[in-house]
Amino acid sequence: MNFNTTSQTFRQLMGNGLSYRVPRFQRDYSWDVDHWDDLWLDIVGLFGDEPEPAHYMGYSIEHVLPESPGDDWQQFDEQQREASTYRLGNMTLLDSNPNRRLGNTGFTERRRAYLESEFAITRKLAEEFDAWTVDKIGSRQGWMAKQASSIWQVNF
Repeated sequence: MNFNTTSQTFRQLMGNGLSYRVPRFQRDYSWDVDHWDDLWLDIVGLFGDEPEPAHYMGYSIEHVLPESPGDDWQQFDEQQREASTYRLGNMTLLDSNPNRRLGNTGFTERRRAYLESEFAITRKLAEEFDAWTVDKIGSRQGWMAKQASSIWQVNF
């Protein structure tokens, strides 16, 4: 599968003749006033005096144990870090803005942001784990594999 990414303005994205639809079963949250305000500001921005810079609407993969961990990650030695960073159990979904703000902070600060996430899977991580270790990554990865196999009817 090949993904070609490009930066587009909101006008280019919405004025391309395509329809965008998210199936009901994939909507794990409801919009509140802040979401509608953001959308309205995006639409109003289309008609301003200056053209809008590239507009990114999306989410990113968050590494719970960061790719370049700081001092708050002493519980992982170098070998554990290399073996754990890119495991599926160490990844979750997060809006791009909090992801950038978190940087290489420790789990305590990350957990607070995860509790506020619009993604149920990310909130679940924060609710179930009060610390982040190699064993917790393995446990979460096992749970994720069971979820995937029940959804896609795959036997592991």
